[in-house]
Formats: sequence, structure tokens, C-alpha cells
Amino acid sequence: MLRYFSAEKRRRLAPVVLVVGACLLGKLAHDDFPRDEELKFELPGPTVAAMRVTYRSDGDVYGGFEQHFPENAAPRSVRHTASLAPGHYELGIDLTDVEGKTTHVERAVEVPSDGLVTIPLGGPR
Repeated sequence: MLRYFSAEKRRRLAPVVLVVGACLLGKLAHDDFPRDEELKFELPGPTVAAMRVTYRSDGDVYGGFEQHFPENAAPRSVRHTASLAPGHYELGIDLTDVEGKTTHVERAVEVPSDGLVTIPLGGPR
């Protein structure tokens, strides 16, 4: 195929082909990079003493966080920014109340999403 182009045309096209190839590789690599995903967890009530969240995908754990609250003073919601690669994630959420009872909740989220993702965790406050 190179015989169809003169040496001068090949020399001029080489940088263009290199830049286009680098852009395509960069795009493909960028699609797999983790990105910040902002999540808002709506708590079921002020009696939540602690919450623990685990991010899983295909059975593997990719991170999480734990938050503790003063007795009967849990906020209405908790925001967390997670750095996750694009894909489907299952969230395992353990809510512990002031009496020590733990409730496990499962939710799912797709990354990337458009803006803030709100995750309800219980009944009305």
C-alpha cells in the first residue's frame, strides 16, 4: 500500500497518522480511568449511629467508607465522592442504630452518571 504514496506524501502524512492514533488510544484509555462519582445517601432517621458502605463490581470490592454519628443526631443525608471506573456497582450498606441493631441494604449504581446520584436508604424522616 505504501507504494501508492510517494516518499514526500508519506513524510507529510506520518505526523497526522501519529496524532490521530494517539488521540484514539487516549480516548480508549480515558474510558477505563476511574472518575469521581458523587453519591448522596438519604438516611432513614436520626437514630442511625453508623453507616458502612462497600462498592462491589463482579464480586470484587473496589472501596467504601464508614461514618459514625452522635447519638440521635444523624443528618438527613450523607454525601460521598467515590473514585470508580465506569461500570455497574453493587453497594452493600450497613446501617447501625443507637441500640446496636444493624440493617443491611443493597443498592446499585452505574458509573458514570449525570451529576449527583441520590440513594434512598429507608422510610420518611
